[in-house]
Amino acid sequence: MSTDALKQSTTPNYGSASDERQAIMERSQGPKKRPIDELEEHGPRKVHDPVTGGSVRIADAVGVQHEEAVGNILYRPFPPSAELELQPILSAIDKLIMSVPVVTVGLIVFSGFRLWNVAGLTACTVAAVWSLGSIRTRISRECDRARVAIFADRAASIQPPTPESTVWLNAFLTSFWPLIDPALFISTIDMVEDIMQQSVPKFIDAVRISDFGLGTNALQIISMRALPNEGAELDRSDGADYVNLEVAFNYLAKPGKSQRSKANNIHMLLEMFAGVSDWLRVPIRIWAQVEKISGAARIRLKMTQNFPYVSEVTYTLLGIPELDISVFPLSKKMPDVLDLPMLRGFVRSSVAAGCQAFVAPSSGTVDLASIMSPTRIGDTHALGIFMITVHEARDLHGKDIRGKSDPYIVLAYAKFGKPAYSTRVIEKELNPSFEETAFMLLTQNEVDAEEELSAMLWDSDKTSDDLLGRAKIPVVELMKTPNVMHRREDKLKGFEDSEQKQGTIIWSIGYFEKLPLNKKLEHPPPDSQPKVENGKPVDGQQPQPQPQIQDNQPADVLRTPPDREFPSGVLHITLHQVFGLERQAPRGNMGGIDGQESRTGQDKGKPEEEGDDLPSAYCELIVNDDLVYKTRVKQFTSMPFFEAGTEVFVRDWTKAKIRVVVRDAVLRERDPILGIVTLDLAQVLAQSSEKTGLYPLQDGIGFGRASVSILFKSVKLELGQTLRGWDTATVEISPEPITLNLTTTDKNKFKRLVISTLDAKEKFDKLVADNTWQAAQMVRLPVYTRFATALEIKLYEGGGLDFMDKKPEAVALLWLKDIEDDNLRELELPVYGGHEDRINILKENVVTDSYRERHQGDFTQIGTIKIKVRVDPGLDLGHSGFARSDARRSAFESYHRAEGLEELTAAGAESGDKEAMEEAHKRQRENRQQGMHQFKPVRTMDWMAHSLKSKLKGDSSPTRREPNVHDEGET
Repeated sequence: MSTDALKQSTTPNYGSASDERQAIMERSQGPKKRPIDELEEHGPRKVHDPVTGGSVRIADAVGVQHEEAVGNILYRPFPPSAELELQPILSAIDKLIMSVPVVTVGLIVFSGFRLWNVAGLTACTVAAVWSLGSIRTRISRECDRARVAIFADRAASIQPPTPESTVWLNAFLTSFWPLIDPALFISTIDMVEDIMQQSVPKFIDAVRISDFGLGTNALQIISMRALPNEGAELDRSDGADYVNLEVAFNYLAKPGKSQRSKANNIHMLLEMFAGVSDWLRVPIRIWAQVEKISGAARIRLKMTQNFPYVSEVTYTLLGIPELDISVFPLSKKMPDVLDLPMLRGFVRSSVAAGCQAFVAPSSGTVDLASIMSPTRIGDTHALGIFMITVHEARDLHGKDIRGKSDPYIVLAYAKFGKPAYSTRVIEKELNPSFEETAFMLLTQNEVDAEEELSAMLWDSDKTSDDLLGRAKIPVVELMKTPNVMHRREDKLKGFEDSEQKQGTIIWSIGYFEKLPLNKKLEHPPPDSQPKVENGKPVDGQQPQPQPQIQDNQPADVLRTPPDREFPSGVLHITLHQVFGLERQAPRGNMGGIDGQESRTGQDKGKPEEEGDDLPSAYCELIVNDDLVYKTRVKQFTSMPFFEAGTEVFVRDWTKAKIRVVVRDAVLRERDPILGIVTLDLAQVLAQSSEKTGLYPLQDGIGFGRASVSILFKSVKLELGQTLRGWDTATVEISPEPITLNLTTTDKNKFKRLVISTLDAKEKFDKLVADNTWQAAQMVRLPVYTRFATALEIKLYEGGGLDFMDKKPEAVALLWLKDIEDDNLRELELPVYGGHEDRINILKENVVTDSYRERHQGDFTQIGTIKIKVRVDPGLDLGHSGFARSDARRSAFESYHRAEGLEELTAAGAESGDKEAMEEAHKRQRENRQQGMHQFKPVRTMDWMAHSLKSKLKGDSSPTRREPNVHDEGET
C-alpha cells in the first residue's frame, strides 16, 4: 500500500527580508522538535476537503464534545459512551480514589510523622490509587467490548437488527479481514517506526517494530453516506468516474490475557534498546495492542473499465481518530506496565503523529492498479531540468580591509532555500570569471509553489559569510521558452527587491523538457510471435502480422530503451527492500550447536528476525562515484524495508555507473559495508527504460538481496562531449617531453615546473633540455570537482625548495571542463606572465575576452607550452589521501571494496611487488573483519584513530565544493 503520496504542500510566505533571512538560518539548523512534540489535537474546525473539493468540518477525537442530534441514528455519535450507563459505579470509584490520599494524610498525622510509617503509608497510597485507576479503566473497556461483541455475533450469524445498515458489510469484512496481507501496511508501519526513532527518550538508543499483525478481529464500519463533488470540477479528461463516500469506523479489541488471544487483535511487537552512555544496550520487548480506534474518513474512488474497476483511492481523515493502546512486557521478569503513562503515551503519540499526516486537508492515495500489477515507477517526478552556466560577476563590493572579496555563487530555489549547487571560491577578486555549469531538477512542487530560481553571491569568510547580492527569475517565466539557453545580465539585489546591491551577474539559463520515448526503439511484446524451432513454427503456429501501433499511444517504458541520441536526462533510483540481510560470523565457531558441529562454510539456514546480532542497515546511493543519497537506519532487522530513493541528472546514461551500498550502523566503530550492488546503466537499460531487479550483495561482510528499480528519461538537451564526463576523475600526464616555447625576450629560461590540480600536484625539477621537462613514467593526478577545476602548470625561474619559492613567475591553465573523457590529446596552452600576486590569482579565473579587457596590464601572454593529457573518469587509488569529507570517504571506501583491491592486487602481481600484494591482502582481511579486526576493541581503536586523523586533517578546503547528499527527510 502506498502511503508516500501525501497531497500536502505548503508555500512559505515571508513578510520581510529579515523573516526570510531568519527562515534560511532555521533551515540550516535542522528540526528543533520531535515529531510527537509537533502533534497537536484541536477542536472542531473547517478545512479544505481533498475528496470533494469543498470544505468540511473536522475535529480530533481527544477532548471533543459530540453534539446530540434528533433523527437518523447514523447522525448520532457512535459508539455511545459506556460511561453514561456506568456513571454510578465510576463515580463511586472516583470518590474512593480521592478519599485514599485524605485517609493517608490523617493516618500520618496520628502516627506522629514516624519515618517508617510515612514511607509505608505513601507506598500503599500510590499502589491503591494505581490499582483503582486500572480497575476503572478495565470496567469501561470490558463493557465496550461486550457491547461490540453482541453486534459482531449478529453480523456473524447474518441477523441484522434493521433492514438497512452496514452490518452486511461488516459480515463480509469479518470474513475478509484475516485474508489481508499485513505486508501491504509495511510502508505505514515504517513511517510510524521512523517517528518513534526520532522521538525516543534519551535513555532509549533505538526502537524498532519487529512484527505487525491485523489479527482476526475486524474493523467495524459504523455508517456510510455518499458525497457530491463540490468546489472545482474534477479533471475528467481521462474519462474516469468518481465516487465519494464518508465512512465512520470503529475498532475494539477482543478480551483475553493469553498471548494467543492477544494475537487476534491489531498488534505490534516493539523492541526498545535502553542505552547507558553508548556503552551498553539492554533490549526490552514490548507487546503493543490496539484497544480502540474510532473516527471518520472520506474516500474518493476513481472508477475504470479494467479490473479491479477501481484504479485509485484517495482518502483523508476527519480529525485524528480516538486511539487507545495497551502495552505489555513479554518478559515475565518485568512488571505489567499496562497503564504506565510514559511508555503507553509514547506509543499512542507516535501512532497519532502518523495519523496526523493524513488528516484533512492532507490526504493519501492508494494506487490499486499498481498493487495488483508488478512494481513499476512509470515516470520521473522531475518535469525537466534547468541548465545554468555562471559566466562571471562584475564590479562587486569589496568586503575586506583591502577592498577585495572572496566571492562564490550559490544556486537554489528562492522559497525552498536549500543550496542546490555552489561554485568554487575565487579569492581576492571583484570581477570573478567562473564559467561553471550546473543542472537543477524541476518538479511540479516548484511550479505549484511559484518558485523562483535564485543565484546568491556570497563573500567567503572564516567567521560568517556576507551576502554580496542575489538575482531571481520565476521558473514559470523560464518555462515559456523551453529547450533554449538565454544569456542574462542581472543587477544584484538584497533580500528585499527594493534593496539595490553593487555588482552584476552574467549567466545563461535554459529549461529543457523531458522527451517522450522513441517509439521506433520499442520492442514487440514477448508473446506477439510464435515459438520457432529450426525455422518452423511449433505446433503448427503461423507467424502473426505485427499489429500496427497507433501514433497516439505512447511507447511502453518496459519495452523501450532510452534514446542514445539524447544521452542526458533524469535518473530515478528506488530502493525497495533488502531480503535475507545478515552478517557473516567474523570468527569460527568452536564446539557444536544442538549436537551438530559448526564449521566454516556450514549452511546457517534462513535468516532470523530475532537475535542479538541483527544488522541495523542503511543504504547509500552512489552515481558515477559521487554519493548522492542516504536512507534512514532500519534498526535491527534482516528484512529492512526502505521504499526510498532519489532523482539525479545524469550527463550520459550510456557511461553511467550506480552503486547501492548497504552498511550496518554500529557504535564506536566505522560502519562496515554489508554488501554492494554495482550496476552498469548501459547494460541494465539495454532493453527498457525502466528495470526492477533483485540483486545479490557482494564485496561486504554480509549476505542478502536488494530490490532496486531504475528509470531513465531523456531531456531535449544535446551536451557537448566535453560536458558528458564524470565530475570525479584522474588526470593523466603523458611521459613525453613537455616543451615551453617563449615569445618574449623578457624571460628566456625557466628551471622548475609544477603541475597541480586542486587536490594533488607533481614536481618536475630536472630539465631534459632548455625549457623542456619529462616525467619518467605517466603521472596521475586525482581530481574531485573536475568541471570546476583547472590543471595548473606553474613555472619558476629559480630552483630551491617549495617553502622558499611559493609564487610562480608564469602559469598556464587547462580547464578540465574543456576536454572529453578517455581521449589522449596533445594541447598547446598559452603561458601568462605578470605581477606575482596577479599570476597567483589568475589560476582561479577562466581567462575570457571579457576577463582580459578588465585586467589589462595585470598579465600578458609570454609563450605557449605543449603537453599531452588524458582524463580517466572515476575514482582511483590515488584519491585515498584526498577524500576528506564523510561523503567522499564513503564513496571511496565503496569503490575500494568493489574495484580498488582487485586493481591493487593485479598491479602488484604484474610488477612482482610483494609488498603491494601483502598490503592488498591485509586490507581485504581488515575490510572483512578477519584477523585482529574480528575483535571489537581493535575496531574501536581503529575508529578512534581514524576520527582523530580526520579532525586534524580537516573536512575540506574553503575552495572545494563537496557533494550535495540528499536523504529521506527531503523526499
